[in-house]
Amino acid sequence: SSGTLTMSYVTRCSSKENRTKVMTTISAFNMSALVLGPVTNLITKDIHWHSPLDGLDFNEVTNPGWLMVLVLGVLLVVTTFTFEEPPSLSNDEEELSSACIVSLEDECQSISTPISRVIESSADWFSIYKRLWIEHSIWIFFIFSWTTNFVVSVLETSMPAVTRRYFDWDQLEISLLFCYVGACVISVYLGMHRLMSFISDRVFIACGLTLLSLAGAVAFLYMAGTNISLIPFFLFTTLIAFALPILGSPNMSLYSKSLESYGGSEYIGLFMSFIQQSNCIARLVAPIYTGYALGFRKLIFLHIPTTALVGICAITLLWKWKLFKPEAWE
Repeated sequence: SSGTLTMSYVTRCSSKENRTKVMTTISAFNMSALVLGPVTNLITKDIHWHSPLDGLDFNEVTNPGWLMVLVLGVLLVVTTFTFEEPPSLSNDEEELSSACIVSLEDECQSISTPISRVIESSADWFSIYKRLWIEHSIWIFFIFSWTTNFVVSVLETSMPAVTRRYFDWDQLEISLLFCYVGACVISVYLGMHRLMSFISDRVFIACGLTLLSLAGAVAFLYMAGTNISLIPFFLFTTLIAFALPILGSPNMSLYSKSLESYGGSEYIGLFMSFIQQSNCIARLVAPIYTGYALGFRKLIFLHIPTTALVGICAITLLWKWKLFKPEAWE
């Protein structure tokens, strides 16, 4: 729910021109958790304190939870005193809304229908969303978002098991690997932030899919058997760490722009929750499949669904390339 509210808030507070840049900045802060999480765990794992109160213990197991309580408490206080309700409509949308109401009033006088019923009917969220799916093909963004979250979840779930099985890594080395992935992701977001003025969203998405395709090629060539070496594994992990942010943020930005451009701004929070629910399904399915695939000796079964999803995304992007042109969202 916090992700839905954040994306809805960003959509209302940002213009179409700088929305991708804003979403990229927020995503960079989110991904910093991949670095800060393992680092804080390593720092706090040696803190041990048994309090007089029953159940109030500090050790390597409970310290991450206590740290979360502290951070969320600070966040709650800051949000309480700094939160401001975002604008619901832009000036142009307000003028359009007023014009629509005047037109509806004239229509109601001629057909003797209460104005509230006409407005309620015209603002039916299901009809609006169905039109967006059929006429404006917003289902494309669900495919890209689902693929991104599925690949992320597979990587997060499989990395500890794969590194223990093939490289005999311990907790420290696995934590450092997550730090490395987080640093790669943050560096990509910072680079994207500087290139937003020169590169369109659809080009970023194409670059992200290209990197995922290269990662898939590395996986099938060097990581499909019963033994893998460290260099292909690092190359595969790095390509995915670079690809996912390039694909994810522009896709969410374009989804919000399509809702705003084609009449879905009134229900932006509801419509953003739909794609977040789809992402949750991907995050649920991916670990289950990863656990099943890791039961085989060969890792090829781990890479088949991710490669297939990337292929579907590439075909969809080529098919609907014109839909992603910048002029479509002006």
